[in-house]
Amino acid sequence: MKTIEVSLWGETYKLNTIIDNYRSNGNIYIGLITQDGEPFADLTVNIKPLSANCGAVDTNNLPCAEALIEKYGLGERFTYVSSGFCNYPVYEFNIDNVREYEV
Repeated sequence: MKTIEVSLWGETYKLNTIIDNYRSNGNIYIGLITQDGEPFADLTVNIKPLSANCGAVDTNNLPCAEALIEKYGLGERFTYVSSGFCNYPVYEFNIDNVREYEV
């Protein structure tokens, strides 16, 4: 199984993805979990309804999120959405590529 490597806080973490949908509007949810199955971070955040396979990326809580998406070919950015004081990039995710890292 492929893993996504993230270096933060002086350590390197090997992570996998989980894919689901937000119940309120069906937007794609992508989370990152450790190889032990522990939650690590939410890659997406639910702000407003978006097109299929599109998600707002939680750069507020995971500043390296865009770099991970680009490094591992998980999707392409095409716009931004605002919520509160934050502008979140919206990516169209390549679900086949995201599934390569899924548990």
